[in-house]
Amino acid sequence: MGAVKVKINTKEQNSDAYRPVAALLCFAAGVCGIFSLFGAMEMVDYSKWAVYAAAAVLCLLIWYTYNYIKKLFYLLCFLSFLGEALAAVMFGRSLLEQAEYVAGIFSGKRDMEQTPVTLLALAAVPLICFVFFFLEFILRQHMILYLITTGLMLLSPLLGVRAGGGTILLMAWFQIAFWVIYLTTPGRHKFVFSGVKSRYLSRKCSMAVGILLAAAFFLAALPVSFHVQELYGWAYEAEGQVYRMMNRLTGKAQAPVTGGAISRGNNYFTGTAQLELTASERPSEALYLKGFGGGEYVGGDWVRSSDEELFENMEDTLQWGEWSSIIPGMYYRMYYVLNANLHKSGRPEDISLDIRHSSGQYENSYAPYYGQYNSGYETRNGGYAYLYYEQKDMALDWNNVLDNFDMAAGWYKEIQDAYLVEARIAYTQVPTELLPRLTKLCRENPLEGLDEITAFILYTLRSNASYSLTPGWAPMNEDIVEYFLFENHRGYCQHFATAATLMYRLYGVPARYATGYMVKPSAFMLQKDGTYQAIATDENAHAWVEIFLEDYGWTPVEVTPDGAGAGLVSYPGFDNSVLEQVIREQGWEQKLPAENQTQSEGAQSADDLGKRTDEAIDFKIDLNKYENWIYSLGSCGIYTLILAPFFLDYRRLKRLRKMEREGCRRTYGRFIQMLHFCGILLNYNGEEEDFAQRTAAEIPEVSEEEMARMQEIVSRAAYSSRPPMPEEEDFVQRLYVKTAETVQRRLKRHRKLIFRYWRTFV
Repeated sequence: MGAVKVKINTKEQNSDAYRPVAALLCFAAGVCGIFSLFGAMEMVDYSKWAVYAAAAVLCLLIWYTYNYIKKLFYLLCFLSFLGEALAAVMFGRSLLEQAEYVAGIFSGKRDMEQTPVTLLALAAVPLICFVFFFLEFILRQHMILYLITTGLMLLSPLLGVRAGGGTILLMAWFQIAFWVIYLTTPGRHKFVFSGVKSRYLSRKCSMAVGILLAAAFFLAALPVSFHVQELYGWAYEAEGQVYRMMNRLTGKAQAPVTGGAISRGNNYFTGTAQLELTASERPSEALYLKGFGGGEYVGGDWVRSSDEELFENMEDTLQWGEWSSIIPGMYYRMYYVLNANLHKSGRPEDISLDIRHSSGQYENSYAPYYGQYNSGYETRNGGYAYLYYEQKDMALDWNNVLDNFDMAAGWYKEIQDAYLVEARIAYTQVPTELLPRLTKLCRENPLEGLDEITAFILYTLRSNASYSLTPGWAPMNEDIVEYFLFENHRGYCQHFATAATLMYRLYGVPARYATGYMVKPSAFMLQKDGTYQAIATDENAHAWVEIFLEDYGWTPVEVTPDGAGAGLVSYPGFDNSVLEQVIREQGWEQKLPAENQTQSEGAQSADDLGKRTDEAIDFKIDLNKYENWIYSLGSCGIYTLILAPFFLDYRRLKRLRKMEREGCRRTYGRFIQMLHFCGILLNYNGEEEDFAQRTAAEIPEVSEEEMARMQEIVSRAAYSSRPPMPEEEDFVQRLYVKTAETVQRRLKRHRKLIFRYWRTFV
């Protein structure tokens, strides 16, 4: 029986000895999994063997020094920090260049020369290793890293990162095995056993829990693979709710839309009023209010167009001398003035439009087409006004000039001809190196005539993409237009308008990307004073393409499918009948591919989820005033979170060593404080005669004899001239540690953290 007993104990001891090694392997797997996921990104290149080796060695050093040579652990922390500082000094320029390159990848730039980022990855190794170690081994918060790694794996498809099998295995090993170690370590599960029984149950449970978690992990992949659209629909609904809440809280929901950045993600509406429109009569056409015009496309973003250089070239062409300064002013109101004085059937009726911003912010203004600013309008509540004509009322007749307008008509004709020449140069530029597939498509389909070009663009968009407000997240390292048109096949107005603008330019048609608001005639309601009023919300925010037409100027062309709610607004002379006629003549297939139809159906269900809006929140916080403070505090907070574990653990060890140096009386005082913190013997101060008996009753792991001896040693140290012997001091310390570890297991998780790191009892 004795031999059998020894054999069993040896196995149990070996099993417990393997546990720290398994934890080390899981720790290294998690760190390497992060770098493996980073390396799976397109255009990211670094020496994987160097980075993985550095990560593995540092993981081993951190784990070993912390568990066996604590002094060297703190030295290792200091040396790692010093090494990071020296690397920043010696290789600062290279690190900055590599960081800018990675930032460019995430921002979607594709025209960058591929740059290895080995140095940046090596610099990130200590940070990631120490963060993982402190969360897992010191704070023992596996759930935090579990959620982080799970989130990264779930977000990787949305960001276009295709994780390989090795990455998935590393992440799965880290997530599953650490749970097994955590849940099956003796004393960490809810039912605490002692002795051989605890070790036996722990060893047996390890295999069972590991098998169950692994099976759950791989079985979960089956329903996920068959219900991707439903899962993403739920994710998009949650994302939309968060987006709407944050925009309302910060006041951004009221801010008018502006800018040329092409969204790489989903689009969610809050239904918040942004513009208040008052018209002298109800419009009969969709009203396009332009707030931004895109000139140069730089990959995922449009630079605001500026006609200053065009006007300078026009001054050289026209040679008006001292009158050249009036060219820009004449151009901006040219088509309103011409239509009023060169109309075939007499002067048409214009519409007066009053525009007010709900937010009171007027950094950007919005203008209708074929209009001019109404300088005689008396501002109310900071608003502004335009006089404009609808497209149906535009009909210039250069042979029907009103009296006293002959000379002015000649000037306007010269300006239009000169501007058209410059526009064909400035607004037909395309960065073909960013758009190889789109460029190839247009070159393989040479066309002549604006109608055929427009028909081909509309056909290409509608046969290759479907409308969806939740197309998912585009890869950060791929051009958004190429991804939208040739891979994802889903998008909304920003994507359709950008693709159309670039295609027009590739065919030599002057075109610009425009954003602002599109308001339907039905939105205008009759008021008591005879005017018509409409409220434009963020649901009216829209993007479209505008082309330059002779006698019309910049004219909106709607290319987003009817699912956007915009309806078809075509340039004069082109409508749906022309589109159908050209498609028949060219023999183009009008049906959507089956794949796109399926995607469209899935996208529509996601759109229904994304369009749900919750009730408006009445209060808001304007964070724009404190933007710099927020960034500064955020940076300080990040550094604090990173350094906090170092500080707390250093503070804990320092206090424990101080307690050891001060002797058994100090230890006994901390012993009483510890019991009171845990709610044990709150009415006792440690001098009572039955203190040892009551303590043993409350804490069965501590015997009455041990407590009585501890009390006797401390009492003699306080009232006797003979100091305690070293072995007596050691006994008090060991009993204190034993009791602390015992009562700590009874506490809830947050109380354990306070017990260990704030009150530093153990």
